[in-house]
Amino acid sequence: MNSNKKKNVIRKIVGMTATMAIASVFAPSILLNTQGVLAQEAPVGQYKVTYVFESDTPGKALPQRVLDRKPADAQYVDGTVVTPTTSFIRIAGEGGNGNYSETDGYWVFQGFDADSKTIQSGDVVFTGKWKWFDSINVSYKLVNEGRIPYSKELRKLEQEAQNIRLSYYDYSTKGTNEKIREVEKKFTLWNNETGEYGHHIDEENEGYWTYVEGPIDLGYGSTGIVIEETGVAYTAPNWVQRAQFDFTPTSRKVAYEFVSGTEGKDLPAAINGFMPEETDEYYYISRKDPNYNQTKVVAKQPTQTTYYDDTNKGTWTFVAYDFTEKQLSEWDHNGWNLKFKGTWTFVADEVPAPTPQPETTQTPTTEAETSVEQPKTTEVPTSEEKVAELPNTGTVAALSTVVAGASVAFAGLGMIVLGRNRKED
Repeated sequence: MNSNKKKNVIRKIVGMTATMAIASVFAPSILLNTQGVLAQEAPVGQYKVTYVFESDTPGKALPQRVLDRKPADAQYVDGTVVTPTTSFIRIAGEGGNGNYSETDGYWVFQGFDADSKTIQSGDVVFTGKWKWFDSINVSYKLVNEGRIPYSKELRKLEQEAQNIRLSYYDYSTKGTNEKIREVEKKFTLWNNETGEYGHHIDEENEGYWTYVEGPIDLGYGSTGIVIEETGVAYTAPNWVQRAQFDFTPTSRKVAYEFVSGTEGKDLPAAINGFMPEETDEYYYISRKDPNYNQTKVVAKQPTQTTYYDDTNKGTWTFVAYDFTEKQLSEWDHNGWNLKFKGTWTFVADEVPAPTPQPETTQTPTTEAETSVEQPKTTEVPTSEEKVAELPNTGTVAALSTVVAGASVAFAGLGMIVLGRNRKED
């Protein structure tokens, strides 16, 4: 290219550049307005978010009443982080409009395929899964256990009240059935007459447990659907019924026992009336508490320490207790158990020695004083017939005279009879 052509080209380029520069200085708003018009006319990017429900149980299709709960579609601009809507009811029985039967199961929403999704120049789909169950498994759990452990009886009831089958029909009718009513009766020990809960006796801790009606501060699982009711934590298909009890300790009083310390002698019943009276009450369950366990229990003396036993003729005397004091920290069911054993001994009365008799001096008797005059008797001949013994009506001498007279009379009578016989001959 010759020099003239080169000069003409340079002039044209410089002229165009100058024209554009002048235009940019004197009319900048024209360019800006043109660019603004172009930006407003450009379409804004919006994308659709849709929801899909699917069955998570093979062979079971979702009923229409579950599909109808699907959230409505929505639109979001590009770059938006979208969290799926979960405001719908997440449990549904198979029967519609509350017309459930014992054989009906239920569907429980299990969650979406993601907790959130970001719009990235395209539509977004959230897929929610539902799972079918044929029953609810109800289990009872003891909660809010304090420093005193629940009794073995309550723990046994808890073990018996696990995995109780509850149909959706039972659930829809206040969540109860015969088995659950039986379990609750054992837990609460409700008394219709008094309108109060009964007591579970705890012999080990010396007290009793009483059922406490909710509400209870619950802690729920982190997976699945949770239905929150008073005293219930429900993560399908498991329903945990919370049960809480309050403990009331029973008091002790010091006991006394009196025994005989004398072999072969039984303690009279009257001595038991001399036992001291105890008004202080103590609690076995508190035996390990600070300060309380250092408390000393001191035995009291009997109200009377001697007793005269009129039956056995002797005196009973109180000797001592097996021990006189104990600290409450030493309590034990198999130990001293707050009883003081007192011993009494018996001493019989002394038998008095016989009283000595005074000596007496006897005067010697004479031979004449010692001899006694014997009455004279007349011998009567013996015969075959024994003469009847006559009564003693007088002295011995008079009797002898009578006998002699009788003998003479009989002799005279005999002679008369003999004389008559001779005359007759």
